Amino acid sequence: QAAPSGAMERDPGLSGPSNFRDLGGYATADGRRVRWRRVFRSDALRFTDDDVAVLRQLGLRTAVDFRTPMEYGHREGGGSEKHVARWAEVGFRRIHLPMIDETRVARQASDERPPAARGYLKMLERGGPALVELFGLLADDDQHPLVFH
Repeated sequence: QAAPSGAMERDPGLSGPSNFRDLGGYATADGRRVRWRRVFRSDALRFTDDDVAVLRQLGLRTAVDFRTPMEYGHREGGGSEKHVARWAEVGFRRIHLPMIDETRVARQASDERPPAARGYLKMLERGGPALVELFGLLADDDQHPLVFH
């Protein structure tokens, strides 16, 4: 599938989130390509008024939120009324699937992995049910376009 027109294929031009991007165009193991404008990834969904118009044009239907309840409620762009109101303007459905719980596991002295590697492994160890649900949503055409963050 050809890339969408525009100078930046992956970046739909949002100014609020710093890392909202299209996952389309990547090659699959069988030689096909991931479809454009169907699945996006992002950091926190802090949309500006201009972003709302872009997302409406994209037809965003579903947002999968992997953050913990603490992250949702306390970080800028989380559950603030301003951002939740903009989400309503876009009209997508938010599905909350926390990847990890809020308990912290002490680092083992023998664990020499970089902090980011430890964090991602913890997400995989504890977030299996959330990932299973995400893959179910990805397989459902009625959920697209979808963003996870």
